[in-house]
Amino acid sequence: MKILYVIHNFPPWSFGGAEIYAHHIAQAVGARHEVRVFAREPAPKPENYQVRDLVHDGVSVRAVKFTPHPASHPLEAFTSQLSNRRIEKIFEEYLKDFDPDIVHFQHTMGLSPALIGVAKRRGLPVVHTLHDYWYMCRQVQLLTLDRRICSGPGSGMKCRQCLSSRFVRNSALGSLVRWAGGLLYVYRTSRMRRLLCQADLLITPSRFLKQKFVEFGIPEEKIRFSEYGMHTGPFANLRPHQRKRPLRFGLIGTVIPQKGIHIAVEAFRNLDPSEATLDIHGQILEGEMKLYAEDLKSKATENIRFHGAFDHSRIAEVLGDMDVLVVPSVWHETFCIVIREAMMAGVPSIASNLGAIPQVMEDERTGMLFEVGSKDDLLAKVKQILADPAQIDRFRANMPSSFKSIEDNALELEQIYVRMLAKEPA
Repeated sequence: MKILYVIHNFPPWSFGGAEIYAHHIAQAVGARHEVRVFAREPAPKPENYQVRDLVHDGVSVRAVKFTPHPASHPLEAFTSQLSNRRIEKIFEEYLKDFDPDIVHFQHTMGLSPALIGVAKRRGLPVVHTLHDYWYMCRQVQLLTLDRRICSGPGSGMKCRQCLSSRFVRNSALGSLVRWAGGLLYVYRTSRMRRLLCQADLLITPSRFLKQKFVEFGIPEEKIRFSEYGMHTGPFANLRPHQRKRPLRFGLIGTVIPQKGIHIAVEAFRNLDPSEATLDIHGQILEGEMKLYAEDLKSKATENIRFHGAFDHSRIAEVLGDMDVLVVPSVWHETFCIVIREAMMAGVPSIASNLGAIPQVMEDERTGMLFEVGSKDDLLAKVKQILADPAQIDRFRANMPSSFKSIEDNALELEQIYVRMLAKEPA
């Protein structure tokens, strides 16, 4: 079979969860089939829409250089997320060139969600794995601008609360702008729902995410729940390190508010450095997020260390140096790869009790859940571990002994592709 994967970012220039998963799946399926990837590559504005071909870790990639730049008009900024005719044209030409049997979308943010329709107009079977909430939430993570958890868009009108405050503040008719903006979000919600329904099959990695898209209006029978396969190789011969004081807690994730890193910093500021340390591993972004990181660093006490980003090939090594992983996310995590990776390393987690996280770990059996956003509850859980470190061993003993591998996941997808090509139910 000839299979084309489509994604908004891809290694070696981006290492988010969806990108790492897509990379591993492309490698695994590519061991038996002809696989290519169509991906966006960030670029300075003068290079937008340039195309280049490369091979990364054995995977052939057609990279379209494009970075959305601030639009001069709010309507242009809004509509550019719904369609990009130039990228659609480039994609259409690549479909003609490669002539795949099936197209499997991983993400279209920064490309164009209308690429789904481009593939369908060529009569191609389309699968789409949903990794987050971007199709229903322009903010991607179902968080309002003031970082409150949102239940979903409804008709779309409630999304006007996330209309850019800059344009509302600068308008003498702010309330009218919000009302008109609400209508735009109603249109966005309806259009995204229609685009997703064009796909033959949607896949979600958690039951929680599946339910969210059913609530969004996608027919339940169109969505298949299937967990990500894990890249188990790096953990095969890993042994947990010898535990000693201070206990080593760790946090892995891009340094952004959604990851709740400020909650962990506030909690660990109250601990004796001889009892517990917190090592934070994650990329520090530019702009506003750099200011967020600098503020966290200014508040960090001697037991809190920032290490920056690391190559994901070192994930087992990084986790192997921890006693406990901390996952203080304040958004509805859709799968949480890092908790599973920690389990494969024999490292229990203390994590927020929302989203798909409670479906990954059992509270007080394989780890601990704490009240989302509460530094006090997080601190209480950490102190509970410090008072009885043997809990770490008990949690470890209750962890799964095996995980769905990326190879198993690839075989599962291949069976889906074969059935779709035979026009059988996937």
